[in-house]
Amino acid sequence: MPILKLIDVPLVLDFGDPWWKNGDPELYRLISGKVIQLQSRESMLISSSSKLILKLINHENKVWIPNGVSPEFLKPRNISPHDELVGFLGSFTRRNGADLIVPVLSRLIKSGIDTKFMLIGGGDLLPIIREEAAKRGLNERIIFTGNVPRHEIPHLLSMCSVLVAPYMESPELHFIFPTKVPEMMALRRPVVTARLYEILTTFKVNEEILVAKYDVTDYVNKITLLINDDYLRRKIAENGYVKVSRDFTWEHLTLKIVDGLRGSL
Repeated sequence: MPILKLIDVPLVLDFGDPWWKNGDPELYRLISGKVIQLQSRESMLISSSSKLILKLINHENKVWIPNGVSPEFLKPRNISPHDELVGFLGSFTRRNGADLIVPVLSRLIKSGIDTKFMLIGGGDLLPIIREEAAKRGLNERIIFTGNVPRHEIPHLLSMCSVLVAPYMESPELHFIFPTKVPEMMALRRPVVTARLYEILTTFKVNEEILVAKYDVTDYVNKITLLINDDYLRRKIAENGYVKVSRDFTWEHLTLKIVDGLRGSL
């Protein structure tokens, strides 16, 4: 970094996903301070997956760059969704809300909602989810795809009428930008997800997504609302798609980086 400073080369520092178990946000303040000591103010650009981290950094040349979506890979498919199918994507771990899946499905069935869940991906809790579903007599209500090739994911998600991305509401998770939320939105499907800081400050809640407390009842209510209201389902799906297409393509985000670098020179 001293060499970069000497030849006046702009530095892009990407903090990435700062999810560390019991992490201390003050660590990021310390790291950024040390980096700034080595790099001139005029050529410094700090990029991060979290707006919260940037608030900890006392420096003017900084920009928030989340992970983007590829409009060629993640785009609406000419597939008619199954009205009863609800889709989940990712690693099925406690951090990603896997504990809620079977209880939510069970409650939906008991309330008279004729639905099925599709679980795309693997994860530590997948065997436990299978076992719990079997105990509750829900074997025929869950489709387990396991890990699938990347190119199959958009097609599978597009088969669903509602997509769900649950996360635990823990302090450290407020420091991440949940990439799979805009990825789901890019398929023009309505998304129910968690009340994390980056979601609440990035999207228009109830216009582009629905958020739920980390609670079975709240997720059941939000999913039921979308399943029963075709107009609302289409409205949220379209608003979300427009938002992602405008603000979260890699082309748009790359231009933000370029503009930031130009402004720092």
